[in-house]
Amino acid sequence: MTNIKKVFAYLTKNAHLLVFEHPDPVTGIPIPEAGIQVPGGSVERGESLETAVKRELREETGLEKVTLQSYLGKIFHNYDPSVYGIKLTHERHFFHFCCEEETPPIWTTIERTPSIDPGHKIILKYRWVDLRQEISELIAGQGAMLPGLVKNLNFQGEQSG
Repeated sequence: MTNIKKVFAYLTKNAHLLVFEHPDPVTGIPIPEAGIQVPGGSVERGESLETAVKRELREETGLEKVTLQSYLGKIFHNYDPSVYGIKLTHERHFFHFCCEEETPPIWTTIERTPSIDPGHKIILKYRWVDLRQEISELIAGQGAMLPGLVKNLNFQGEQSG
């Protein structure tokens, strides 16, 4: 069995969570198999979890003005051996960050250093989703810590918009 450490960032701004999809490079239509995700990636050898999540957030979003709020917890996510040919487990660590800079409602970046297929550039299309409303499920268990985050942020009395 292979165990890989991963980090994920729940980046929030004004009761919204930053998510992304992978659009097809030709059509621009999101690739359904990639699902809806949050920024994150693999922890590099010798790297702390906090350093890794900050690096991944910067590399994937291009955002610099983000503030770490809290460590939310850890889960294990197992993949079916038929997917990768081996039994693979992700040890996933989740962090909450707040965005301190202006962003467009939707923007695209290119991940130039993906852990899967290094050297291949991946298009990431970002958007903000309202945490006070039901959001689409994040792929592969990436939404595991969202209920606790939403509860802790306590949006009662706020209007969506």
